[in-house]
Amino acid sequence: RVSDVIEEHRLFLALASAEVFCLPDGYRVRDSSLDDIRHAFRPRLALERIRLLDSVARSRRLQNGAHHVQGIMRLDALANVPLALNAVVQGILAASKLRDAFLVLDVDPSHAPLASELALLAHKIWNERPLRTRVTPRAFSDSVRCALDHESAPASNPSTKAMTRHVQSPSHSSPPSLLLAKLFRALHKELTLCERKRKRESDHAAND
Repeated sequence: RVSDVIEEHRLFLALASAEVFCLPDGYRVRDSSLDDIRHAFRPRLALERIRLLDSVARSRRLQNGAHHVQGIMRLDALANVPLALNAVVQGILAASKLRDAFLVLDVDPSHAPLASELALLAHKIWNERPLRTRVTPRAFSDSVRCALDHESAPASNPSTKAMTRHVQSPSHSSPPSLLLAKLFRALHKELTLCERKRKRESDHAAND
């Protein structure tokens, strides 16, 4: 709920689209005063702004008067999440080429949930108009756990069990290097499958 309008009416933010609706009437609310909330929830950097990230001043004042440097954002600690996740994410999104790759990434969340959530987290960390100086990466953390649990699942084929025995889901105190390697493997797998799917669809369209 964003706020009360009148008695028995509420404004709700649609999680998928960041659109605001008034319920129970069900109409979409178009009000520029809600832009900051929508932008903070699902920020997007334009391509021309992404190209300038390393060449313009990133220091600014937030609406609450706090000093903020774009790209430096604290990640809230979550239970059952490896402590190294913060360092890994900050490291990935501080590297210009990796950061830009995720800021321009456009994939179907249903086919690449981990890559999609990391792209959204990149936009939140590099948000030009954040409402606060920290981010709660719950959805991304859930995607990380799902991807790593899937990777460490025991193989059904006895001949491959020995090969996967060493692959374990990172513990709460796993070193960043281990988590980083597993995270990149999971991202590579997702994005490879997405690229293959796009190629099949393109070939199918060409044949038609």
